Amino acid sequence: MKLYTTDFISGKEIKTIEMVKGMVVDNYIQYATKEAEIRMIESAMELQADAIINVRYVLQCTEGGSDVAIVSGTAVKFVEEKECGSSTAEGFGPRHINAKLVN
Repeated sequence: MKLYTTDFISGKEIKTIEMVKGMVVDNYIQYATKEAEIRMIESAMELQADAIINVRYVLQCTEGGSDVAIVSGTAVKFVEEKECGSSTAEGFGPRHINAKLVN
């Protein structure tokens, strides 16, 4: 499964499923981070997501010396071309906008 830090996937129409996350407390930050990421991906796979967007990492060290890793994102499903063109009885369908970041 692909992970994206952006809130869109260039060239893809997407439908939001729900927020997914993984959290691990361990003495090794690298292990905690990877394991939290795996848990987030497993949650998205249970929802039959195609990708996770807007992925964020929060890493924290506790007073006891343990490291906490929280990884979160939004599980999304790719929209089929035929779904994008569907319209309501009034002839107005959903609008899809591909945003681009500009520096």
